[in-house]
Amino acid sequence: NLMIRDYMKKLLLALLVLFMLVGCTGKNVDPDPKPEPPTVKPDTEASEYLTKLKNFTPRPKDKSKTEDNPEFNTFLDQVFKDIIEENYLYMHHSVVDYKAMGLTKPEVKFGDIKYNEPDTEDTVKQLNDLLAFDYNTLSYNQQYDYDLLEYSLYETLANSDYEKYTFLYGSNTDSISSIFTNLNDFVFNSREDVEDYNTLVKDVKRYIESIKAFTEAQIKDGIHMSDASAQNTIDLIDRILSSNENSLITSYNDRIDQVDFVSAEEKETFKKENADVVNNEIVPVLEDTLEFVKAQVGIVKDDREVALYNLDRNYAELTYLLNGSYNLPIDDIFNQTLDVYEELINNYIAAYNNENVAKQFADIESHYADIMHSSDAREILDYLSKKLITYYPDLGEVDYDVANADASSTSSSTVAYYWSSPLDKLDQNIIRINPNNIGTDPIDTFATLAHEGFPGHLYDHVYFYRTKPHNFRNTQGFIGYTEGHAVRAQVDALHFGDILNDVDDQIYDIITFKNMNYFPVYSLLDMAINYYAYDDEQLAELLSDLGLNPAAASGVVELLTDMPGVYCSYGLGYTYHTKLREYAQEQLKDKFDIVKYNEAVVSHGDMPFCLVKQVVDEYIAENK
Repeated sequence: NLMIRDYMKKLLLALLVLFMLVGCTGKNVDPDPKPEPPTVKPDTEASEYLTKLKNFTPRPKDKSKTEDNPEFNTFLDQVFKDIIEENYLYMHHSVVDYKAMGLTKPEVKFGDIKYNEPDTEDTVKQLNDLLAFDYNTLSYNQQYDYDLLEYSLYETLANSDYEKYTFLYGSNTDSISSIFTNLNDFVFNSREDVEDYNTLVKDVKRYIESIKAFTEAQIKDGIHMSDASAQNTIDLIDRILSSNENSLITSYNDRIDQVDFVSAEEKETFKKENADVVNNEIVPVLEDTLEFVKAQVGIVKDDREVALYNLDRNYAELTYLLNGSYNLPIDDIFNQTLDVYEELINNYIAAYNNENVAKQFADIESHYADIMHSSDAREILDYLSKKLITYYPDLGEVDYDVANADASSTSSSTVAYYWSSPLDKLDQNIIRINPNNIGTDPIDTFATLAHEGFPGHLYDHVYFYRTKPHNFRNTQGFIGYTEGHAVRAQVDALHFGDILNDVDDQIYDIITFKNMNYFPVYSLLDMAINYYAYDDEQLAELLSDLGLNPAAASGVVELLTDMPGVYCSYGLGYTYHTKLREYAQEQLKDKFDIVKYNEAVVSHGDMPFCLVKQVVDEYIAENK
């Protein structure tokens, strides 16, 4: 279960504005809580910010400080406003009533894509404004917000020189699929939304042309997409153009028919206008894109030409810090992930070597469908939402919409995704499942829905925002945390209710390994290929050490140079969530309470893992 997940909103929207992913560590706490003076200069090199990111150490938190600094809240208000007003789609997906929140709607259009024109002046100013605050005057929650924002700004600035390496056609970063996903899941809350959509769809042609122009500029600089990336877009556009019904027409018609704030006559007019734009503007520009991308096939002779280490060594390192959401040295990240994988496979092997367990698993596997109670997505999600209290604090009632995504326009790498609810309407959650990719294995379906829904992305998002954090947190995303939590959640979900009732504990080891071992495996292979520059012989040896077929080396290189870092948000995130939970269990032993532990973590929302470590240390100290 993988790719375009919740954030999901953030990943999809970020693709539309040349996204920057986000990510941290657990180092010794700095005894001096005073912030460094605001001396960051606009002309600071991105490599210097990478150094700041790697050296970042969270400050001590004081839980006795309960009174907010009003000036700091005003500052965060402005941070939220500045970011959310930059892009129309981001605002639309983040809030329902922007006027009630004191926001100004930006121009209704997709983002502007500019090649190799980093503008860090506003970001540097925001960082300096942040550093000017006296940390000691902040409340406990504000102290976390301060550290989180500082870390996030270092990430953004460290990534500022590398937008040129963003491939807008590719298996996980395909902007064409992102456009369709944003439009097909565009919610009509008001007549204004309908009018904005009608304006937005007319901007698609310009936006697709700007994607092509960006890619042409990359090519001019000698930065070429791999054949795998090109073929993904070719296949995607072929599916769209060969579909009997264009989803931008059918989806729009279905949604417009359901609203009661547009007259029947206007609905028919809007449908015709939308179809005209799709058929006369969007289809032709897709046909042009198809020919352009086809012309790129065969230019890259060896997939390692586009491996991260060949693009820029600092960029390669940064990719794993961002996708892992922690700033440990890459060697440490690799070794920790290897430890977690070895534990998974050793437990799996031990279980299979137990004859009784192996027989019990064979019986369970042959009756999966009966065990799962239902194959209906909503029934499974409702079941999970009620049974998650085995491991997680109760969320209570929350609404959501779950349905299949459009098969023709959804990226081939997507299994499912979650659109997080707007800040002012937490019941407006969307889960989409790619019918082309979801497996027939009931456990796989169950795990996918646990990952996207309960206690994964949907649960994580709604639970945190029900604690009423500052709205600026919605503008920050730490994908290693969010995807790692969702993978951890799908493993935990096996223990809920009576899904696997009265079975040997080793049965869980078998199912867990079969369900998610590829996350840490691909993370290890990704770093080996894109950071450590393994040749075929070294890669074959690593595959063998991991218990895999060394003959798969060439296919792995093609996959992971096409999608560098993508699996790492899942594998590295799962690794550190697992390490932190094991650390808390070791410290507390019989006093460890899984529900209280998860409550402490999810109540703070997604953060760099260096800050999550502080949360876990607080939980340990309070429960010893």
